[in-house]
Amino acid sequence: LPCNFPVLLRDSVFFVVSPVVWPDGQSGTPIVYPLLNPDVFTLAANSGNVYTHKPVFSYKTADSVLFNEDFEISSEYNTNMVRTTDSVKYGQNCGKITVGPNDSSVIACQQAYAGRLAPYYLTPGHEIWVELDYKGDVPVWTGIIEHFASGATDTVQLLFLLPQTKWTKEYVKIGQVVGQSGANTYNLFFQALNPNGFSGGSVYLDNIRLIHLVN
Repeated sequence: LPCNFPVLLRDSVFFVVSPVVWPDGQSGTPIVYPLLNPDVFTLAANSGNVYTHKPVFSYKTADSVLFNEDFEISSEYNTNMVRTTDSVKYGQNCGKITVGPNDSSVIACQQAYAGRLAPYYLTPGHEIWVELDYKGDVPVWTGIIEHFASGATDTVQLLFLLPQTKWTKEYVKIGQVVGQSGANTYNLFFQALNPNGFSGGSVYLDNIRLIHLVN
């Protein structure tokens, strides 16, 4: 979208437009996003006319937004993620991870403090997604840390993001990982990298949301 397409019907024409995303950065495999309702509408159509409609989507009422990190008031990440006004996607602040020229990587992970709930309990078998906006001049891994009843933890890298000069929306499907892990709770992490040929840099993150479709 935007696009033009022919409709071989007239009079009262019923449309259903479903939102599509590219999970895990794979542009060749778009899927209908299960957390949003489709846009349903009817047009009184006549032959030979062109009609314009801008789809509007809403989140399903059964969605449970476990967190929505916009960095406006505080951050639930460790000190490697700082709040900044340098380059903001939404509101007044965003998160920033900086890799120095002598660093191989810098990891920012969620932590529990001041009533925050991290790490989070997630129900296996349900649709669970992470939405985020990012930009940066170094690559970054996004992933989850699994916490087991024994006290052990495991770090799972989910999506490798290349440097982007413009803010980019990404959708990460983590329901399958949760269904296979057997962990008790989970929290997110972002690992900014400084590969060969790079001299350090920063990654900016905003509007990080963990959404759990409970029904």
